[in-house]
Amino acid sequence: MYSQYWIFLIIIILSKGNRTHEPTELHIGALFDFDHLSKDNGRHELQAATIAINDINHRQKDLFKGLYTLTLLSNNSRCDPIYAVDAFFHAIFRRPQLHFLVGTSCSNETKAVIQVADYYNLILFSHSTSFISQANESYSTLVRLSVLDENYNDARVAFIKYNNWSHVAIIHQDSIEHSLMMAKLAKHLNESNINVILTQSASWLNLTSALKNLQEKKARIVFVNFDTSSRAIFFCEVYRTFSKELRERYVWILTENDYDLWNFSRNNCTKQEILHAARGHIIIDSSYKRKQSLINPNMTANQLQQELHLKDHLDRQTLHAYDAVWVIALLIRASIDHNISVDEFTYNSVHIRDNWLTLLEQLHFLGVS
Repeated sequence: MYSQYWIFLIIIILSKGNRTHEPTELHIGALFDFDHLSKDNGRHELQAATIAINDINHRQKDLFKGLYTLTLLSNNSRCDPIYAVDAFFHAIFRRPQLHFLVGTSCSNETKAVIQVADYYNLILFSHSTSFISQANESYSTLVRLSVLDENYNDARVAFIKYNNWSHVAIIHQDSIEHSLMMAKLAKHLNESNINVILTQSASWLNLTSALKNLQEKKARIVFVNFDTSSRAIFFCEVYRTFSKELRERYVWILTENDYDLWNFSRNNCTKQEILHAARGHIIIDSSYKRKQSLINPNMTANQLQQELHLKDHLDRQTLHAYDAVWVIALLIRASIDHNISVDEFTYNSVHIRDNWLTLLEQLHFLGVS
């Protein structure tokens, strides 16, 4: 009887010893804008993030020593702070434990989400927000991959000086973010001995009068700062307000090459009329080389475009969405190297969050963007 017991006990121990260790599943909450008119590339951004997840999981033994795999839990934030916060709490209370957040394209939803995410010690990796400074201590758990708008100011000033222009004007969307952003530009221009003769905010209710102010001030070199969805509306109003002869006198300077995302259906002009008004406008944008990524040498911007089945322009935010997930992967790998157990993170883990923020400052890589 006793010999049978010991044999049975040995079999149990051996059977437990032969079990293979399955990697722990880490969950990333993903908030992308699927149906907002200004961010209709949100589905492409989600697809790019999903491709990154697949690429990382394919290399999980190399990256994570076989300890972890990643899963994306996505929801539609609609570029709206109310929907975004609702989607966030849906993930918190009805989905598995989150370890990181990725997404949010619009500044208003990013601010709303980061304020509530901070209570749960979650770091938000935003692939698109360009209004919020990384130095803003109110958003210390925000990791922004896109270029901050004020970083273009040196290029804007250099371009004006190169053309020997001495007087400029600024017209921008009527919002707190746009006002603060353009105030920094105006300050930089004035400090560079470039006279800002007018800084004008405009909503759709007073856009016509704002354009007439430009005409009265005899402004000809004009910085224009409106959301992507609003740019077609702006140039429609230019077409309706100014004569052909007057339109040709203006130099409109925009930031970011987002023409492929303009919405031509929300105004009273034809597409041809809008393009006629926008003819010759100047774009100031950052550039990137389409070369192999150091984090994933098998992926380039061209390759990602093919995997997304896109024939047209590949939006920079889509590239950032792919890289945002890779930043998380590299953070996990750094955590392993520093003996930080990622799977032990809970919404109360202030110390793990702080360790991650410290490690993030040490990460340097070349992504597809």
